[in-house]
Amino acid sequence: MRPIPRWQTASLAHNPFGELFAFDRAALAVPCAEVAALLPRLDGERSVLELVGPPGVGKSTHLAWLAGRLAAPLVRIPARGASPALPDSQTVLIDELQRASWAERQAIARSCVRTLVVAAHCSHAVQLASAGRRVLRATIRGLTQDGLRSYVARRVAWAGAAPGGFDVPSALLDGLHTRHRSDVRAIEQALYDWCEESA
Repeated sequence: MRPIPRWQTASLAHNPFGELFAFDRAALAVPCAEVAALLPRLDGERSVLELVGPPGVGKSTHLAWLAGRLAAPLVRIPARGASPALPDSQTVLIDELQRASWAERQAIARSCVRTLVVAAHCSHAVQLASAGRRVLRATIRGLTQDGLRSYVARRVAWAGAAPGGFDVPSALLDGLHTRHRSDVRAIEQALYDWCEESA
């Protein structure tokens, strides 16, 4: 007989750490203070907010959150092939900017889009500024320990847990934060696996 996973034992609707739709990820996001502080400064003509950090730290999650806050379209640069055309919008968000070619990035920087929010593994501030853009930069470093606890609580509530109805041990969260540091994606995977284990 197959063991019953922790999340089913707690009568949750699903594993709290399963894959999210973009709108769910935006609603559950715990944005870093640096990004929230820069947001009011994005009202200038031809401005860019650049989110920089290694894979897994939460850049795409921040973009999903910002797309909702700014009511703006989000474009993802594919791993292969040409970059998609920019939507006809005053504000456009672009994920995985490092995948675009130099010429594609130049076209993005020189476009008529008033405000850009871009995410990449490395900074492209020099190229963006050379096209006359005012660049604001935020380095995404993953979640703090308090941020991780808040994020986990939101994920558990999203899965249908009543307050206090499903406990993720603090020792587990602290251990995962120590082991994976800024890699939120790795922490999510470890928590997903833990929830799939029998209680």
